[in-house]
Amino acid sequence: MRTDCKAMMRIALDIKRKMWYVNTFVHEHNHEMVSPKKRALMRSNKYMPLEAKSMAEAFNKNRLPVVQVDGEGRAANLFWVDARSRMAYIRFGDVVTFDTTYKTNKYSMPFAPFTGKNHHHQSITFGFALLGDETEPTFIWLFKTWLEAMGGTPPVSILTDQDQAMTNAVATVFPGTRHRFCLWHIKKKFGEKLSHVLFKKSKFKRTVKAVIRNTYTVEDFVNQWQSMLVEFSLTENEWLKDLYDIREKWIPVYNRSVLFFAGMNTTQRSESINSFFDHYVNSKTSLREFAESCDQAFERMYVREREEDYKSIHTKRIFASQDLLVRHASKIFTRVIFNKVHAEFNASLRYRSKIVEVDGDEHSYTVYWKVGDTVEQFPVKINEVTKKGTCGRQNFEFKGIPCRHLHHILVSRLYVEEIPSYFVMERWKKNANKSVVLSSDHLEIKDDKVGI
Repeated sequence: MRTDCKAMMRIALDIKRKMWYVNTFVHEHNHEMVSPKKRALMRSNKYMPLEAKSMAEAFNKNRLPVVQVDGEGRAANLFWVDARSRMAYIRFGDVVTFDTTYKTNKYSMPFAPFTGKNHHHQSITFGFALLGDETEPTFIWLFKTWLEAMGGTPPVSILTDQDQAMTNAVATVFPGTRHRFCLWHIKKKFGEKLSHVLFKKSKFKRTVKAVIRNTYTVEDFVNQWQSMLVEFSLTENEWLKDLYDIREKWIPVYNRSVLFFAGMNTTQRSESINSFFDHYVNSKTSLREFAESCDQAFERMYVREREEDYKSIHTKRIFASQDLLVRHASKIFTRVIFNKVHAEFNASLRYRSKIVEVDGDEHSYTVYWKVGDTVEQFPVKINEVTKKGTCGRQNFEFKGIPCRHLHHILVSRLYVEEIPSYFVMERWKKNANKSVVLSSDHLEIKDDKVGI
């Protein structure tokens, strides 16, 4: 029966931007709606033209595909994201890695996933693309498309390789995002550029690792870097000069205390997603097969997360410690994060501390551990009323997990029975993925269930 319903959606091609878009959408109906399970009974659904069927399949499962076309109307770049990926970004999109080193289809198009880390330390994807090239305009198109799909909220920080086109695009689209280069990719080049001093078990290899990883103040890094250059006669090395000029983008000490990075220094999360997808596709996979296989890969990713959710909530923790702080941690954190917190607590038991300064409620300590002639020590400052504090190792700021030095002060000096709320990040809690969000397009998601 016809009711002259005005509900509609009109799609058009933007010739200038070379992409399809929805230019008209009316969602009000003047009749009762047919449930999704019964819509196949409608006469209009008994037959579907091929073009309409392809489009319907593309939009199936709340997936949002975006295709950029070239001047001849052919697909040049393809981008996918589904509703659960968008929801995951809201929960865990503070840190994103992006990588294009993986080519997984018969057209050799770079596979470009946006990757993050969930509350179980599992790699998760916030969407991905197949790219026709790796030029700056292509990256700008992809980043803008992805940002729009994520509701216009840019990530706090992003990790990529040193590709200049990618770097320029990040600066253009995410001007307020902290951009870092993958440490692994840079360290890999040391062997190529400095093979005369860097080889297996060489002193330079040990030294450069210590300078990069084990410096906790900018001043300490600068001094050790300069001493390294002098010791190994590298003061005139142009490649190292260039690296030093961009040190804030790859040396950990410049970022540990500035922004949260979920403990990530590399784009290995993207590479683990590449490996994950490799189980579903191969070099002979067509684009259509690739899209279908990605649905399977996405589903397996969500199943893996739900399995770990179940273990975190319903599996009892077994630990020897009777400390109340550890018991509190076992109740609030996921299984994987609790194990990390528990390890830091156990390590804290071998430390000692001495008070350095008292300024009202602000107390400063030196937390140390001595074995023979080796001494490890870090400064800890904490407010004994608010229980907010910092450690010179910057573990909490960078990883979101209080370090052994803070644990020592909290237990041995402040005698706390629960981890202070300041040191509990919501993204690491058991219920981190159980929020309810109502987006601007009326897509409601609750406990991973999607509804309109």
